[in-house]
Amino acid sequence: MLGINQSTALRKNGDTILHVCAEYGNTKLFEYFKKEYDAELNVTNKLRETPFTTAAREGRLLIIKLHFEKYHLRFDPDARTVDEWSAFSYACINGFLNTIEYLASKKVNIHTSDRNKRTALHWAVRFDNAKVTELLLNLNMNHQAHDIEGKTP
Repeated sequence: MLGINQSTALRKNGDTILHVCAEYGNTKLFEYFKKEYDAELNVTNKLRETPFTTAAREGRLLIIKLHFEKYHLRFDPDARTVDEWSAFSYACINGFLNTIEYLASKKVNIHTSDRNKRTALHWAVRFDNAKVTELLLNLNMNHQAHDIEGKTP
């Protein structure tokens, strides 16, 4: 079919069909291609983003919920990109409050840091996002964590 399979890169960055469906939040096509190709949910692009981290980056909560509700044992919710960002990091950096709350309720690791040792709280403060900062503090994020430069949030 169309000469593609589960690992065919559709973009220069290595995105597969599942990455594209996750990016645009198309759950029906995501499920179709997952089933049609028996596609690997932990497939990564050149940045080591999985479809799950792509969905979090774009705030596609329905795709994220689909992962937990239908594929809960077949993907890594704490997978890290080449910059050591997780799905939770992406949701925080981009200010998706509902996604942040949902991921925290699913017990993903909210205390990760990136390759510069910056936590989601560092980025929320850096981007002057008061709502995300308040939410992260309410989730008991460590407000004394030091990044690579020795700065705290």
